[in-house]
Amino acid sequence: MPLSPSFTLFLFTELRRRRLRSRFLPYLLLFSFSASAQIRSQSDSPFFGTVKGRVEDAITALPIEFATVTLLKRHSNSTQNGCITNSAGDFVIEQVLPGSYDIRIAFIGYESFLLDSIVVTQQSPDKDAGTIRLKLNSKLLQGVTISAEAGIFQNGIDKKVFSVDKSVVSEGGSATDVMRSIPTVSVDVDGNISLRGSGNITVLVDGKPSGLTGSSRSAVLEQIPASSIESIEIITNPSAKYDPDGMSGILNIILKKNKKKGINGSAALLAGTRDKASASACLNYRDSKINLFTTYNFRYNTRQGNNIALRKNIFSDTSFYLNQYTNNQLYTTTHMVKLGIDYVPNAKNEFELGATGNLNTMKESESVQNNNLNQNDELTGIYFRDNSETNDGYSLDLTGNYKRTFAHPGSEFIASMNYSQNMNQNNYLFNQQSYNLNLTPTADSPLLQNTYLHNIYKVTTLQADYSFPISDLSKIDAGYKTTLRVNDNNYQSESYNYLFSSFENDTAITNHFIYKEQIHALYGIYSGNIMKASYQIGCRAEQAYTSSLLLNSGQEFTHNYFNLYPSAHLMKKLKKDQEIQLSYSRRVNRPNARNLNPFPDYTDPLNLRYGNPSLNPEYINSYELSYSKLLQKMSFSSTGYYREISGMIQQIRTVAPTGVSTIVFQNLASGTNYGFEFIARNDLLKWWNLTSNLNFYRTVILGNNLSGELNNAGYSWSAKILSNMTVWKNMIIQISGTYQAPSAIAQGTQKEMYAMDIGLRKDLLKQKMTLSLNVSDIFDTRQVITNTSAEDFTQYSFRKRESRIAFLGLTYRLGKSELFPKVRGNKNKEQETEPAD
Repeated sequence: MPLSPSFTLFLFTELRRRRLRSRFLPYLLLFSFSASAQIRSQSDSPFFGTVKGRVEDAITALPIEFATVTLLKRHSNSTQNGCITNSAGDFVIEQVLPGSYDIRIAFIGYESFLLDSIVVTQQSPDKDAGTIRLKLNSKLLQGVTISAEAGIFQNGIDKKVFSVDKSVVSEGGSATDVMRSIPTVSVDVDGNISLRGSGNITVLVDGKPSGLTGSSRSAVLEQIPASSIESIEIITNPSAKYDPDGMSGILNIILKKNKKKGINGSAALLAGTRDKASASACLNYRDSKINLFTTYNFRYNTRQGNNIALRKNIFSDTSFYLNQYTNNQLYTTTHMVKLGIDYVPNAKNEFELGATGNLNTMKESESVQNNNLNQNDELTGIYFRDNSETNDGYSLDLTGNYKRTFAHPGSEFIASMNYSQNMNQNNYLFNQQSYNLNLTPTADSPLLQNTYLHNIYKVTTLQADYSFPISDLSKIDAGYKTTLRVNDNNYQSESYNYLFSSFENDTAITNHFIYKEQIHALYGIYSGNIMKASYQIGCRAEQAYTSSLLLNSGQEFTHNYFNLYPSAHLMKKLKKDQEIQLSYSRRVNRPNARNLNPFPDYTDPLNLRYGNPSLNPEYINSYELSYSKLLQKMSFSSTGYYREISGMIQQIRTVAPTGVSTIVFQNLASGTNYGFEFIARNDLLKWWNLTSNLNFYRTVILGNNLSGELNNAGYSWSAKILSNMTVWKNMIIQISGTYQAPSAIAQGTQKEMYAMDIGLRKDLLKQKMTLSLNVSDIFDTRQVITNTSAEDFTQYSFRKRESRIAFLGLTYRLGKSELFPKVRGNKNKEQETEPAD
């Protein structure tokens, strides 16, 4: 009877140890081959086995890509095989001979992990190591205590992840407040977001387009409570798998979904200054096959604001001035609910269903004082325009995902469907009254006007993705996606007729605009390794069909276009915890309904805003080169980036002889944006660490296709520091400071912006309860100032919203404090692992 392969391997090892290998090796190999051939012919079981698993961050529970997984022979500790993890953190080691093994997992900046007692037999050849969670490398950080705050900002291979649970300064706020705490991201007083100096970004929710970020991104982000967010991913140069929208990349908001086993939950209450409050609760149940989860968030917010606009209108024969002073008061109420179920019937199939709903109401009162002055800067007229606005809306997201794992190791298919709808009903009541120079009302009857805006935004996505490993070091990813968008804006206006004592329809400014968009995309990506370097090459092909319909006039504008969006990524690990990455992607910024709608916005009749139905997409070629290094008390990454832009979309202002200004979206010839970004974490003391970010960049705008005066260029920079101090046991003090230097825009410059936030958090009752206190913008300096000019005007603008806000909060947790049971790790250190179900 022939010997088994495992005994042959053992005999080979013994011969090698006794130095008899050269004499007996030819016979041993011949005998082994014969044994192997006979066993394969006598059994249907595969000769080789496989070992698979998943690697995640122990704090954020996010997958770790490119971690090194080594299969070690038990007792001898000799290397038998190995591989690296993919973008989902999964690994598969193939061609594993029967035997007893250990698995060692290592990645830059984390403690290595040893999982023992993996036994592969011919009767049970395929083993699942489950989910393995790596901790930050406390040895390299020289004894620094690695607690929750250490994982607030994580650098990944293709993205950076900000853990919102670790952000003390944004508690009680909204998604907009969270964005202000994130390195590389800037937010102005109006909630407009920019990344590396560019506001051209894509915002996703749970990796998908959402009605939660539909029609008015800045307004809707204010409606997403910070307490509902688990983390935010920053993807600056996405691969071909992602939608190519957004010049600067993608901000992906990950909503909370508890992963703890058993029954777990938490509840939180926060109260803020000037009638602000928020509350949240979450509950989940999880066993080996089912995870049920739900969260509820409530937020009530009031804010004051004021604007100043001083404009000089310049013409060949005269000039005059318009000074506007605005004060407003805003009240918002938001309810947000998320429900979901994950079902894993077996090792090969996974199902996920989820629903997220948002109800919101908003009331705003605004008063605008308009002062007209002659060329000698003398007051000639005054009138007030008061506005009372109400907004009722809702949004709904429905998701369904299915994942199928095949027999071929690492091969999987994922299908997903998402439907999202956002509805808003805005009612505006305007009262415009002229005044004498002594601020007494004139005899003229006031202008009374009511406007109604009904907006429905719908987006449906259907997607299928397939991943197939060719070998241990290479794989192919491919997929298809359809995105359907509809944005329906119905604007009605009526003015009061004193003759008939009734409101009459303003047919000249009433309009109904519908924008439809279909995008069909195919992508393919090849990933591999060569000379200890990982690379990825891909391409996305997209066909877009768009139409803009003006129902009142019957006009329709269509724009259909096909484009390719290639991408390439290269990552090389160097000695001594160093890493270098090079990437390229082609991206697009598509005009939205607001950019295309040609009907003017008459909210302020002296400053009209138009869309442009002939607007074309702008295209971007994006290049990045980055380097990262881990030192004993410091880790840092530096990135150089360069973007070429064709058909740049900008807002252009002109002034008519009547003094009415108009802003319209236009395609400029081209532009460039390039710079250098630096992110570092420094452990100054055992109880104090700093995360700092510096971004220095240059913007060049070339608008000579329209007017030479639209050419502009300038350097700018921004800095952000996040300080975490554990001054007492279970007590954290967090300070965040930001600075944005003056920057160039199409017709002028934007002045510097700076602010500082502070927060405190104390854990009580063995971390079952948390008390928090935070104050945003403690010096009340967050504001926006711009200076713009052209041949027919110069304008100074100032905008300020209430930003110095304090919140006091209390959180209570129910259930387990650990995500998963603990098992033995390397060198008797405890690591976390979740066994396979």
